[in-house]
Amino acid sequence: MIRRYKKEDSSVLYEIFKDAILDSTGDEYSLKERQAWSSLPFERFLEILSREEVYVYEDGAILGFMTLDGDYLDLLYVRSDHQRKGIARALVAMLPKDKKITVHSSMTALPFFLEMGFVMIKESYALRDEERLSYFEMVKDEEGHR
Repeated sequence: MIRRYKKEDSSVLYEIFKDAILDSTGDEYSLKERQAWSSLPFERFLEILSREEVYVYEDGAILGFMTLDGDYLDLLYVRSDHQRKGIARALVAMLPKDKKITVHSSMTALPFFLEMGFVMIKESYALRDEERLSYFEMVKDEEGHR
């Protein structure tokens, strides 16, 4: 079941965020890169949750979540032990069909977003704790392409 975020979900969502990065991206990112990526302070994470639309996937327990900042898909994370079970697909299926949606995809999530109809615009990077993290700027419009 997908539902809207409640404040009492915040600690579990933060755990999922950290778990997914640290346990699921090792083939594409080094340990130092994963540690830098997951180093977002809890207070900053709470700020994101408070200002964005947040959807939670729950099946007995919270297994994943997605945040939207207007037309930007900001966060999409699924517990590492529940990935590849349709959770992220179900969350992304909730995106508005009548808007152009952008996302900054990790190398790990790139095949998923391509499969979901997003088109890569360009490769870029972000600096986190002096680590350079590669990502891909992607877009999907109401036609499913750029």
